[in-house]
Amino acid sequence: MVPCSPLLAIAPDVAEEDPCDPNPCGPNSSPPVPNGRQCQCLCLPSMLGSPPNCRPECEVNADCPSDRACISRRCVDPCPGLCGINAECRVREHVPICVCRRNYDGDPFSQCQLISSELFSIYSILERYLLLEFAIQNLDTF
Repeated sequence: MVPCSPLLAIAPDVAEEDPCDPNPCGPNSSPPVPNGRQCQCLCLPSMLGSPPNCRPECEVNADCPSDRACISRRCVDPCPGLCGINAECRVREHVPICVCRRNYDGDPFSQCQLISSELFSIYSILERYLLLEFAIQNLDTF
């Protein structure tokens, strides 16, 4: 016969709760990092806000000022590298527009050429004529 001895109670393994399960960080954030009893969450570098509300700067052009465009979820100047030589870029309602500089003519996307003095004189006369014609047509509105 074997003598009886008291049974030792063995405590079951208690798994620590993971503060990052389920993931509390939300979309557009880096993977959660357990930090003791808390979960550390950070927005991805290109995102704004703070977890769980990380968001891109823009998703459509309307999210940006009118002189910027939404490109790759960022509000940026859409002009760099777009226009040709002797042309300048203007942005209107998020859309870049290339125009030749004053006294230049040509294709603003490739190259604008200086207008010759004879052609410049013709343009000046035409411009004055159009302004005069406009003024005459709108006399009754003044």
